[in-house]
Amino acid sequence: MAGMEYAVAELFAVVAPGLAAYTAQELFALGLLPAPDAPGVEPGGVTFAGDRTAIYRANLHLRTANRLLVRLGHFRAVGFDELRKFAGRLAWERYLTCLLYTSPSPRDRTRS
Repeated sequence: MAGMEYAVAELFAVVAPGLAAYTAQELFALGLLPAPDAPGVEPGGVTFAGDRTAIYRANLHLRTANRLLVRLGHFRAVGFDELRKFAGRLAWERYLTCLLYTSPSPRDRTRS
């Protein structure tokens, strides 16, 4: 992940029903939420802001969250064409890198 610089992003900790308040307390204890009753607590999870370090800390230390999502943008899409159009406008290069493999694949090795 070298070369990728995450600015402060909107993050969402996904939780099972009824656990959002507990996740908020965990985020507060990690210093990632200003207060355990912050406005980001909603059914299904907790919204908070953070950089790459916050993403790592949340992934390592949250016990009540099922997964952590990085919200790259907000838009409304009614159909697949709209989804594709709006998703194509997001800055994917900020978060994803292309991996180039220089060694031959196992399939190439069996053709000799």
